[in-house]
Amino acid sequence: MNNHSIKDKLKAVTDISFNSESIPAIIYELNENAISSIFSENYEAAIELLKKANMLIQKINGGSDPRNASIILLTHHNLALCYQK
Repeated sequence: MNNHSIKDKLKAVTDISFNSESIPAIIYELNENAISSIFSENYEAAIELLKKANMLIQKINGGSDPRNASIILLTHHNLALCYQK
């Protein structure tokens, strides 16, 4: 993934209001793009994507809904991986 498309995704997350039902799918997509960045050793881009995912997690019940536990775990796991590198 090139930096231009990552910036487009980040801008889209910042600029658009989402309904709470679409947020989990967007968070998963941000995580998938972050994983691609991690494989490319572009950790800074991955961290930015994961920060946006974390911001969206807070929009869905403050991240306290147990149905979203896997999304939260995935996002925090990927962030930890980036910071370890």
